[in-house]
Amino acid sequence: MAASIDAFKGMANSFDFNYGNRFLVKIGSTGELFSAYCEQASLPGRSFATSDVKFGTGFTQKMPYNSIFDDVSMTFKLDSGMRIKKFFDAWQNKIHNKGTGYMEYYDNYKEQVMIEVYNRQDEVVYTCTIFDAYPISVASTDISHSSQNEILKLNVTFAYKTWGSQ
Repeated sequence: MAASIDAFKGMANSFDFNYGNRFLVKIGSTGELFSAYCEQASLPGRSFATSDVKFGTGFTQKMPYNSIFDDVSMTFKLDSGMRIKKFFDAWQNKIHNKGTGYMEYYDNYKEQVMIEVYNRQDEVVYTCTIFDAYPISVASTDISHSSQNEILKLNVTFAYKTWGSQ
């Protein structure tokens, strides 16, 4: 037993772990604007919708029939010109015209979002491309006279069609 614990310790010590602060976010053709301002991003997840299938008179097994994609959340630091806030306000206004009340066609507002994860040598080790994304929620941002030294932040949640990784 001691040999296997020592082997595990040696194996664990040889791993080079990745750190969550080494990433870039690119949205559509404006990618570089978001790289410096995205403080937090979630990599998308996937689960399966299942139904119970009974095999004869025997056992029941869960069988997948569809993928379910989690929404992706990001937190952006707001610059002094509020460019990030203005960008997401304009994107939401493109989706829903507040003057007419009409919703825009899906093909006219969806964008591609890319998240690149880097290792300590600044090499891209994982790229996640989120296809046909759009903001389903741009959270309210609290402002206060008592928060003189705090950077304003904007939380955005994206829905999307699917995602892929390399």
